Amino acid sequence: MQIYDDRDEAFAVFKVDIYKNKFKKQFSNTYEVNSWFADRDGQVKFGIGYDEDVITTWYRESNDDHFRKMHTQKFFEGETFAPISVDGDKAYVLTDHELRRAAIWKYDIPSAQYEELVYAVDGYSVDDAILDKDRSTVIGAKYTEHYQKRHYFNDDGANVYQKVANAFPGFQTNIVSRSSDWNRLIVLTIRDNAPITYYWLDLSKGAGGAWFAQYPELQGVALNSVMPFDFEARDGMKISGYLTVPSYEGDKKPPLIIFPHGGPQARDTQYFDPFVQFFASRGYAVLQVNFRGSEGFNSNFEVAGYREWGGKMQEDVYDAIDWLEGLSMVDTSRACMVGASYGGYVALTAAYQQPERYKCIVSIAGVSDIYAMVGENKLFESSKITYRKLVGDPTNDEDRKMLIRNSPVNHVDSMKAPLLLIHGDHDTQVRVAHSREFYRRARKANLDVEYIEIPDGTHYMDNQDNRIMVFEAIDKFLKTHL
Repeated sequence: MQIYDDRDEAFAVFKVDIYKNKFKKQFSNTYEVNSWFADRDGQVKFGIGYDEDVITTWYRESNDDHFRKMHTQKFFEGETFAPISVDGDKAYVLTDHELRRAAIWKYDIPSAQYEELVYAVDGYSVDDAILDKDRSTVIGAKYTEHYQKRHYFNDDGANVYQKVANAFPGFQTNIVSRSSDWNRLIVLTIRDNAPITYYWLDLSKGAGGAWFAQYPELQGVALNSVMPFDFEARDGMKISGYLTVPSYEGDKKPPLIIFPHGGPQARDTQYFDPFVQFFASRGYAVLQVNFRGSEGFNSNFEVAGYREWGGKMQEDVYDAIDWLEGLSMVDTSRACMVGASYGGYVALTAAYQQPERYKCIVSIAGVSDIYAMVGENKLFESSKITYRKLVGDPTNDEDRKMLIRNSPVNHVDSMKAPLLLIHGDHDTQVRVAHSREFYRRARKANLDVEYIEIPDGTHYMDNQDNRIMVFEAIDKFLKTHL
């Protein structure tokens, strides 16, 4: 078990007797390691540590050896390197080596050389490896196209995975837990217009049944389909995303909700999304854009979003609206931008960059001041380095000007659309001060702005009452302005 040890001022490894509640420390962490990894026999083989802007992977052959450096690199420099497991003097590593997209490679530890490409997929990065029940042997890989896909390296895994898929036609399936003989399974099912339901299966007995549903009251309810799309942005970059269009009669087209994802190092998928289906159930079309900087495609696409807050990442969203307007499927003249976290930043930025385009703007736990965000004193050193690379460096004069210029809180005088701000007062991801200060300045500028602060609300509004409050407030706001 990995536990923070005050004596080491770091995470140390303990062997724990769960019956007697006894802890025995295995060795001192003198390596500034943050995460330790063990093999199937319980031997701690490697650890990953961070020292300011340097990532070091430490390795040892057995419990009797000292750890030595296996790999060292600076943040955001060179190829990515994420060890998965160790087999003798070979390691399985998730890296963008050669391909510029994450793939699984076999790595020779003594020579520090990549030995063999184990698995890659065209057009997408591998999300993660699939490990056996002991979490020590790589038996497959996961990647996300429109849905997460799984590829197994052995016939047992592939055959069972196919049996499960065949048992739930029309659904995407994932095996989330299994017995060692692959006979007893817990299976997750989902699709674009149906939320998660878990099933238990016993393949040896040919039996199974529903376990529980994520949203039981939506079982059997007709929901809207989510359609993938792609187009070329103004500079030729290929951008993809999803469009959900509710059913409508006659020539009257539905108004549009633009719903940019958070992160921004994240991505939208075709899976069921409660916000998307809520908007569609109210008669709004929903546009989701995987702008540059979104993860899961390739390293070049993600790097293209670095330091583009308010820039090219923002332009990709505008280009998607222009592309959609050309299809004449929805009424883009009645559009509202709704976003959460980084998506809230996109919405607030659109409010001043294109003030005539939107009937309304909604920011949920949105970032309004990127200069303040990257300059917070409470940030860990690794977070500061990350922000400076991805967003901008507040200690650099030119970057400081850029960060101030691209912060929506400094542009309330240019905004025209009615605004709804929602923020939880216990948000540990985006400080509530972002919405409080924006609201103060918006009121001073005589904007049509409403602010709802959720008591004890988190960044994700994961309390049921809070989420209902958010949906009700957004529903009322959209009805008023769209």
